[in-house]
Amino acid sequence: MTRHVGLIVVLLSSFALSCAQARPQALPDEVRGSTPRYGGTVNLMVTEDPDDWDITYAGSSQPNNFGIGQAYSGLLGVKAGPEIGFNDLILQPELAERWQVSPDARTFTFFLRKGVKYADRPPVSGREFIAADVKWSFEYSSRTGPFRDSKLPPAQFGYFFAGMEGIETPDANTVVVRMKDPVAPFLNYVASDSTPILPHEIFDKEGNFKESIAGTGPYQIDPSASQKGTRWVWQKNPTYWEPGKPYLDTIRWLVLPETATIYAAFQTKQIDYIGGGKSYAPLWNGAQQIMSANPDAIVIEALRPGPLQFYVNSRKAPLNDLRVRKAIALSLDRDELIRVVAGKGEWAMAGAPAGLFTNQEIRQMLRHDPGEAKRLLAEAGFPDGLDLEFMIGQASDDVTTGELFEAQLRKAGIRLALKPTDGSTSSRNRRAGNFTLNFTAGATLVGDPANWMYAGYHPESSQNYQGVNDPKLRGLDMRGHAAPSEWCTATS
Repeated sequence: MTRHVGLIVVLLSSFALSCAQARPQALPDEVRGSTPRYGGTVNLMVTEDPDDWDITYAGSSQPNNFGIGQAYSGLLGVKAGPEIGFNDLILQPELAERWQVSPDARTFTFFLRKGVKYADRPPVSGREFIAADVKWSFEYSSRTGPFRDSKLPPAQFGYFFAGMEGIETPDANTVVVRMKDPVAPFLNYVASDSTPILPHEIFDKEGNFKESIAGTGPYQIDPSASQKGTRWVWQKNPTYWEPGKPYLDTIRWLVLPETATIYAAFQTKQIDYIGGGKSYAPLWNGAQQIMSANPDAIVIEALRPGPLQFYVNSRKAPLNDLRVRKAIALSLDRDELIRVVAGKGEWAMAGAPAGLFTNQEIRQMLRHDPGEAKRLLAEAGFPDGLDLEFMIGQASDDVTTGELFEAQLRKAGIRLALKPTDGSTSSRNRRAGNFTLNFTAGATLVGDPANWMYAGYHPESSQNYQGVNDPKLRGLDMRGHAAPSEWCTATS
């Protein structure tokens, strides 16, 4: 887990509050007590262009999901603000004003907000949101109903709806979702940005949602002001359903792939905030340098529970040998990774939500032992080491991190050939299993264990990029039924 650093030069409206949610006491008193103001523009950075806007195709690789969260609303959302802890998941109404769960946790009923409208742009043209939109969106996102036998690729987040028996819309403002078995995390899934409520008109016209985006969310893309490779501009949605919001008029993304360019843009006030996202910038030392050069900047420090996910394709020899995979794990020096990549931070356990294990417990389960790694390689038939291809991102931070991985594994005799690859190609290769080793910024480690466990490690999951097929895991229902003690034992 990396130590997340946010640097803000210009505090505009509610954006300052969203940045402050991680550690409220880090904000000066005059900022914490200020009243949000209407109007203005906030300038943010992204390290690459969005691939497309169809979350069911390309996954949630950033900044795609940032745009999904701005343009669309979900049935439920998660509270944020200066009084909410970074890891506190407190559900709140969005398009659903209230909801009910049956005692057996198999039936979920949502009572919808009336009078909500989609953005006034073709082909949706500002029509009213109704229950049929929820049914259509859930079936599209799960490839069920009319999409069951379609030629669409498997849905990236289809496992959210695993076990869904059907969706009913008894009237225009009520949706009933029925499950075959109890599904504990379903409300959390519904509150995710990965389950937006989509307008069917875009699909009817284009066959997907890749090129067009128009929802009920607070901001909508401004195509005339956006330019691929340079900037993406989002304008306030005048028909947004939540009274009094949003505060800002405009959000601008500047595409800045290099760390040095990001620093320069911040220092010249071309961007107002650095931190989070796919980039690991700013590194801790860099943040200190920027603060020295920008005395008016405000730093917000918080533990960001988002790990670097190291993917090992267990389908390919020699990675199908458990001894080789163990050797790779034993070669990783996590303390050095945190120090070099983030500056500060703590260890994270892949598949475990933040807070499930203490840092001390994680250190006991994972260790750095290059000597044991060499012994395992020799036992697996590689006494002189082995060569592996390592697919990494093209951004300077990705290259720096990849080089650090290469240096660490070399000490155990594992020689990595770095292969810088653009984000969209990397995502496609990962989904197709067309890689040997890869790393990326992992999903945030919050929410239900089932989210991570089923998505990343169950053989039926479309996100099981590494080809894990462990009989102990396969025997568990990892979609919300397994007790923590069961799945921890299975993956120890």
